[in-house]
Amino acid sequence: TITDGDIRRYIINTGELDGTIENIYNKNPIILYDNQLSFELLREYFLDNKIDLIPIVNKELELVDYRIWSDILSFNPTSKLSKQAVEIDTSVVIMAGGKGTRLAPLTYVLPKPLVPIGDRPIIEYTIKSFFSYGIKDFYITLNYKGEMIEAYFNSFKKDYKISFVYEDDYLGTAGSLSLLSDRLTKDNFFVINCDVLLNIDYSDVLAFHKRYNACMTIVGCLKNYKVPYGILETDIDGNVKAFTEKPEYNFYINTGLYLLNKKVLSFIPKSSYFDMSSLIKLLLEKGERVISYPIIEKNYIDIGELENYKRLLKIV
Repeated sequence: TITDGDIRRYIINTGELDGTIENIYNKNPIILYDNQLSFELLREYFLDNKIDLIPIVNKELELVDYRIWSDILSFNPTSKLSKQAVEIDTSVVIMAGGKGTRLAPLTYVLPKPLVPIGDRPIIEYTIKSFFSYGIKDFYITLNYKGEMIEAYFNSFKKDYKISFVYEDDYLGTAGSLSLLSDRLTKDNFFVINCDVLLNIDYSDVLAFHKRYNACMTIVGCLKNYKVPYGILETDIDGNVKAFTEKPEYNFYINTGLYLLNKKVLSFIPKSSYFDMSSLIKLLLEKGERVISYPIIEKNYIDIGELENYKRLLKIV
């Protein structure tokens, strides 16, 4: 069998984006035989192994069927079993102080976090995605039109807590975290840009972060880019040394979601402009462990680009 987790572990362990399935797939997967099936056994396998799907094979180990978690619920409607998101105890910092110039002219009137998608603003989608994992402690860093954002959240009752943190000046993508050094009490906390939407398992990101004892985990999206032209390689005299027809490149991009250990706060200068890229560089220079949690492109969208925002509106 092969899952996205198998591929992720291969990339993390080897640092390679190219590979063959023989190097990645699970040679000893959890399976059940077609003559073993029962509700009790399926329930036991799903709960004990915390998996979503079990392949069903015959005695020759040929795949003949599969069962998924929802089969258990539909098989016994009175069952109180549920496979909900694993709740995690941490905090989330949402960076919402920027001017949102890429979304102009919308942001001439509204701050970027309040730009609507359907019947709610961007920032509410972010909060709801974390809230589904039991997270109820949110910090929002504010600057540009920050009063509008605070007024919006003060206009309705919430099941979670929001603390608003105002910058006196624009402090960059990491500088405003220095304002929270005395307020963040959890060992690890998420930091996310307010203009991204992600479809990922936050509990898995936290488990991954702890497993590798990381100081910072950056959620990276695997992108494939195909150059639409033939590429020439020439020497200084113009002689063609090689030619590649429409090459393809694989690389990671930063999604704008981070998981930080609270000791990172000691590396951030107080009330000074400081970008996340500078923080990452400093952590690496100091020998701290910075790792990447890879996701696929379909699970990430950058709403901060006007064209991406327009495309999203068509499908919401």
